[in-house]
Amino acid sequence: GHEVEVSRLNRSEIYLRMGWNNSAFHDAKLAFDSGTLDDGMQLKAIVRMLKAQYTMGRYDKLLDVAKLRPEDSTVAEWVSKAMKRKEEQITGNFDWDRLFEEAKGPSNSPDIGDFVGPIEVGVGPTEMRGMFVTRDVKIGELLVSYGFLLNDIKQG
Repeated sequence: GHEVEVSRLNRSEIYLRMGWNNSAFHDAKLAFDSGTLDDGMQLKAIVRMLKAQYTMGRYDKLLDVAKLRPEDSTVAEWVSKAMKRKEEQITGNFDWDRLFEEAKGPSNSPDIGDFVGPIEVGVGPTEMRGMFVTRDVKIGELLVSYGFLLNDIKQG
């Protein structure tokens, strides 16, 4: 009943804190879908589903979850963040000043969308695997960016 679903929501929050985002999403969704939660607890379930999808970089799925409560300001904030990350993924345009300032703080995980530009992994003329550009690129053009790479560089 209701107590089981509240326990699922609590476990979902613990999973989020542990970085077990898929499990967090699953528990929050089960609790939400149970139909036993009041309005406030439903919102908690939605926000936990949003956090999990965001952290996993599943921005389109986040937008689907947001349709459950589009008028809520917290949900709107998550939608705004997801749209920024989607834009970064598509264009490779990042707010480098913001990232630089965030890098000064305690977080080891930059809030950045992954971007893959005009590159691909393939086999070259010497039969060796490598990374190759798929078109002419300009000097200074961003080819790839992954949050975990930036994290490794910061800690290195």
